[in-house]
Amino acid sequence: MSKIDEAIKRVYSILEEIEKETHTDILISFRIDLAFYMLYLSKSDNNISDEELTSVIDITKLDLTPKELLAIAGPKGVLTEDYPTKVPESFRALVDIDKKTKAEGGIAAAAPVVLLMYEVVGEHLMKADGATTEDEMVNYKAYLNMLDDYRKKELLNI
Repeated sequence: MSKIDEAIKRVYSILEEIEKETHTDILISFRIDLAFYMLYLSKSDNNISDEELTSVIDITKLDLTPKELLAIAGPKGVLTEDYPTKVPESFRALVDIDKKTKAEGGIAAAAPVVLLMYEVVGEHLMKADGATTEDEMVNYKAYLNMLDDYRKKELLNI
């Protein structure tokens, strides 16, 4: 099993457990947020290749065609200018779970695991079309830093 397949399986399993405990739809929310992130990285070079679209659908396991995925991403997702500064709802929810866990004396682990998933998926995606551009790398690092900064800020005073 590849590194990406292992990461996907592990994170989806964790999110399924969180869904059971919290009675939420965190997994589908995460899959959509992850798809938007992947499209955001893909469009860094002003071209979303067929290989990148295939990777997005394969990894997120969304039951959508590439055309449907792009249609959803347009008005609500990655084609907005403020996308790279907006923390995804699923990540916010996981940080909230971590805050509660930490306040109860536990280890805040949900958001870090998902952050690692964003990292692994980003690296995989940037290689999907055979070339990693400087813009893709800049956007990749900036987005991961934005998520990590949000997580650290939210957990700081607990």
